Amino acid sequence: MESKEEFRARCLQKLKHHALRNKLRQDHAVLTKLALLLKDVKGKTILCYLPLKHEVNITKLMRSLRPDNRLLVPFMEGVSFKVVKFRLPIKKKRFSVLEPQNSQMIFSKIDIAIVPVVGVDGALRRIGHGKGMYDRFFSSLKCHPIVIFVQGADCFTTQHVGDAHDVQADFYITPNHFIKRRGFNDFRVFNRRRCRAI
Repeated sequence: MESKEEFRARCLQKLKHHALRNKLRQDHAVLTKLALLLKDVKGKTILCYLPLKHEVNITKLMRSLRPDNRLLVPFMEGVSFKVVKFRLPIKKKRFSVLEPQNSQMIFSKIDIAIVPVVGVDGALRRIGHGKGMYDRFFSSLKCHPIVIFVQGADCFTTQHVGDAHDVQADFYITPNHFIKRRGFNDFRVFNRRRCRAI
């Protein structure tokens, strides 16, 4: 069985190759599915991300969402991050991460979280870069949002290589796949239950 570290390395290699070929077409396929999903799962406060080179570039979608929604993005603090309102200017920080200016506002409720992934395991758990920032952030939330993983190239294993503390998706979108976690067939029922322990 492949280890988590081996799977992560294989996925990073695949994503770097993807970033060099067909990225615009692949990103467009993901964004089309994501935009349709966001129309179905209602939420006004959305956690987004400012993409690294190999991640799906969601900035165009963020611009279209901005007039009707509150958009938040991660702001690194120590070994985790907090969320701040998405606004200009954007600066490059550690690990080549883009961030807006810091804010003292506290956002206690996130309806939807759009999260980039390096890979996804058979339990729809996130395999990231290995720093654990998303895991620590999500474990601090009292009310869990709808979690949507996005990825520009398929890197999925049916094996369970993730850990119990790794963030788990409700939806996983790639150019070729749209996977929904079992048990959420009706969005209205799901929305009523979204404040639950994962």
